Amino acid sequence: MTGTSYPAGNPFVWYELMTSDVTAAKQFYGTLMGWSMSEVEAGGEPYTILSADGQGIGGIMRIPAVAAGSARPGWFGYVGVPDASAAVEAMAADGASVHMPVTHIPEVGHIAMLADPQGATFYVIQPEGEGPATSFSAMPSAGKFGWNELHAGELAGALAFYTRHMGWKAFDGMDMGPMGTYQFYGLEGTTLGGMMTKTPDTPRPEWKHYAWVDDIDAAASRVTEGGGQIVHGPSPVPGDLFMVQITDPQGAAFAMVGHRKN
Repeated sequence: MTGTSYPAGNPFVWYELMTSDVTAAKQFYGTLMGWSMSEVEAGGEPYTILSADGQGIGGIMRIPAVAAGSARPGWFGYVGVPDASAAVEAMAADGASVHMPVTHIPEVGHIAMLADPQGATFYVIQPEGEGPATSFSAMPSAGKFGWNELHAGELAGALAFYTRHMGWKAFDGMDMGPMGTYQFYGLEGTTLGGMMTKTPDTPRPEWKHYAWVDDIDAAASRVTEGGGQIVHGPSPVPGDLFMVQITDPQGAAFAMVGHRKN
């Protein structure tokens, strides 16, 4: 989780599952994604580091006891920022809610959890150390994350908020008919994902993060074999790829993208 200078805009640098059952989640995702896992402590709590090809891409932790009664299991993306305190102050002044104030975790960095003005939740992190983040790959790389998708309450306002505060650029949009525009966004030369106005059956604005898999159909089979549920897909997406959205056995939403081999 390294890299503290982002002249081209702020990238996603880490992905984290908060869950009600760490042991069960480790078994499910270890089989599903083939991630290797190691155990550390973060802020005095056990933390599982997830790695793909020997590079850290994310983590798993138990939902904190203070939030156990209200928080749902879920995946969260961390956006790297050069100054966490300044970023939180600016976004809070622009309508974001601060769910966790800037907190320093030794050897990790300064982190904070926010919800954008429409309610979608994410983290910012000012990492300690130097070097490129290894969790995101715009090109297929099994086990890494490759797409970050915002289901916004209203696309135009959300796009304006994130481009203003993250330095992201709006790329081309794709007309989805009655569902509106699917807006691609990213950094100079790198597409990070897409944004859209959420559909009526999506209960609240949210981020979805997609991880690369080598064979989308085999991955979908592993979901159901492991006790998860397929919510949507596998469905075709641009680039001769397919995506599938799921919920894991504890109820956390997750998504995968990859080629179809058959």
